[in-house]
Amino acid sequence: MTNSDKRAEVAPVAGVLASALVFLAGQGMAGTLIGVSAHEHGLSNATIGLIGSSYYLGFIAGCWGGPALIRRLAQQNSFGAVLLLAALATLVFSLRSSPQAWIAARASFGFAAAIVYTLIESWLNHLARNSNRGRVFGSYLLTKQLGSTLGQALLVALAVPTGWLFAVAALLFSVAWIPVRIAAPATPPLERRALPRPLHLWRSAPVGVAICALVGLANGAVWTLAPVYGVAHGFPRGWAGAFMGAFILGGAAIQYPVGWLSDRLDRRRLVAWASLCAAAAGLLLATMAAPRAGLLLGATAFFGMAALPLYGLGVSIANDRIESGERVQTAAALLFLNSLASAAGPALAGLLTERFGIASLFYWTAAVHLAIAAFALRARTAPVARAEALGG
Repeated sequence: MTNSDKRAEVAPVAGVLASALVFLAGQGMAGTLIGVSAHEHGLSNATIGLIGSSYYLGFIAGCWGGPALIRRLAQQNSFGAVLLLAALATLVFSLRSSPQAWIAARASFGFAAAIVYTLIESWLNHLARNSNRGRVFGSYLLTKQLGSTLGQALLVALAVPTGWLFAVAALLFSVAWIPVRIAAPATPPLERRALPRPLHLWRSAPVGVAICALVGLANGAVWTLAPVYGVAHGFPRGWAGAFMGAFILGGAAIQYPVGWLSDRLDRRRLVAWASLCAAAAGLLLATMAAPRAGLLLGATAFFGMAALPLYGLGVSIANDRIESGERVQTAAALLFLNSLASAAGPALAGLLTERFGIASLFYWTAAVHLAIAAFALRARTAPVARAEALGG
């Protein structure tokens, strides 16, 4: 492959990843700020869990409605439209403080985010081959985590009123369209039947489907309630951002190496080992009593290292087993299943923490990660042959 061919191959991927970076910076900033602001407004953990679940219910609607919108407007126009919707929904949090308004705004944002992720993931999987899919998707998840970390850093660094912080997040959503528009990534083909087909995908790639769904039960609860865990340990709002930043940076540090390994080893075994480590980290966090800041951040970073690569591994396992013309449909189906589980996760964990305390959040995640490990180890589906995967 010549240098010009390499540049032509890398440029579209770079454009997609740059847009993902900006979008995730805004989402990471807003997501933490919503949980902390709700806590400061005196809302219960159960109500905060419902706000988090509304995001995923909107996400589910986006998974079903997104492909039709994409077909009608084309990929780049759809991308711009839903980014604008995300910006407008975020501004609601700076204008109203009622739980009902926040639930509606969070659901609207979830609808927009589902379409953003469907487009990004279908673009990347269209551009990748089996021989480099783990690295491409590892780079994407690394970008997601770096973007989320940037959002936490902005939350810590900007000493401005809460309303202005939401406005900054909305501004980031508004400009996230620019890199994709400039790079003009290759447009993935849209199959005639673009709706998600979870049962069809289950028959083709049961392991990948199960991993992506189960990860939602754990991560949906973490993104919603972990900032409250940080505040409950006596840390101020800025430390809540640092706590979430440590979680994200831990995942970012290992994302690409895990992707590299998954292109050479059985991805299912990596899932099992990572899940067991995530369960151990969750138990450590659950049993900490008044920890020092450094110890808490270190344990959180280790938790992120183990937990955050799991979704990318599940997506790679699924995409190894489908036809190239099913990328949009597969992305929508995996996001739908993940968001369905993620909608249940915050609500269930919110009730659990309301009854047993915020530390029980991590008993919940430990149980889910043990279930993922058990499924990955007992799965009967044969791994993709390394000769095929490495051959492209």
